[in-house]
Amino acid sequence: MVIAFLLGTLWFLLLVMVFHVLFGGVGRVLRRRRRKTTVTVDLPLSRRSPD
Repeated sequence: MVIAFLLGTLWFLLLVMVFHVLFGGVGRVLRRRRRKTTVTVDLPLSRRSPD
């Protein structure tokens, strides 16, 4: 019973880590793309306007 419980917890942790990495990676990519688009569009305008 103890071995089965430990194996179950290990599998659960592995699944949680896998899902965390997958969704975290997707979220980071989407955030980076959104930030890049906003930064590349906003910064040049804010830099050009005072000049």
